[in-house]
Amino acid sequence: MSLVSRNLSMVIVAVWLCAGMGCKQEGPAEQAGKKVDQAVGQAGHVIEEAKEKVEDATEAVKEKVEETVEKAEEATR
Repeated sequence: MSLVSRNLSMVIVAVWLCAGMGCKQEGPAEQAGKKVDQAVGQAGHVIEEAKEKVEDATEAVKEKVEETVEKAEEATR
């Protein structure tokens, strides 16, 4: 193996090792990103639950209004 090939091989291995070690460690940005993702996911669940409660309440109000309209129609006959 020539000197150039051997040096090139050593550089490639060194870069590969550094890249591998860098991928294993999470920096502050990655940790913050994970926390943001979790917060967004939790917010999504809270919003979905609130949406369902509003839909249920809207349906209940709609039924009450329909009952009231029916009673009013019966009373005017």
